[in-house]
Parts: sequence; C-alpha cells; structure tokens
Amino acid sequence: GFFALLANKAEKLFGAKKLLIGLIILSTLGYLLLGTFQTIWGITFILIFYLMRGISGTVFEDYINKLITSDIRSTVLSIKSLGMRLAFCLIGPVVGWFRDTYSLSIALYVSGLIILIFGILSLSSLKKYRVI
Repeated sequence: GFFALLANKAEKLFGAKKLLIGLIILSTLGYLLLGTFQTIWGITFILIFYLMRGISGTVFEDYINKLITSDIRSTVLSIKSLGMRLAFCLIGPVVGWFRDTYSLSIALYVSGLIILIFGILSLSSLKKYRVI
C-alpha cells in the first residue's frame, strides 16, 4: 500500500516511458540480486518486488482507465487479470523445473530473464501502437 501511494508521484517525476522501463529493469534486477545473494540480506531485495508491485498495479490500472472506453473497460481489466494468472501458471512450472534440476539461483536468474524478455516485448508493442 505504501508504494502504491508513490505511484502517481513516480509517474509525474519520470514520465510513462521511463517509469515502465524502470519497472522492468528493477524487477529483473530484483531476481538477479536474489539469485546472487541468498543470505538474510537478500530479504532486502524482496522490497524491490513490493515497490514494483505497488507502483505497477496503480499505474497500469490508471493507464487502462485513461486509454480504454468505459463500455469495454471491465472486459479489458478481466482479460488483464486472466493473462497475469495464465502467465504465472505457464511460467511457474518452468521456473520450478529449473529449481529442481539446477538450483534456486539458476531459477531466480531464469525468472529475471523471463521478466526482461516479456518486458521488452511489451514495451515494443506499446511503442509500435504509439501508447508511449
């Protein structure tokens, strides 16, 4: 909740494009740092995820409310929610396999790589359709 309160200030400070790029970079960095530092100090990197979740949730909801007309907004929000859950269902077992087969560090690195790839694909789509 605390980080969600900062979302609008962060968006005004950085702008939409820089904020989205920052969310991708920090999310990726969070996974890479957790994979590298598996000590009690690694817990501090979990704060990165709370920061990203608080800011991204608020910002994305605001973007949807601004960009989508009210007659289809609830459908778009439902599809967004379904897509996030579907992505977790598909990616979770892959990351689990890396954890079982290799190590937790490798699984966290793979998670960071997946976030980076999907983030870049999302940004390129937003740019292609002139949303950002």
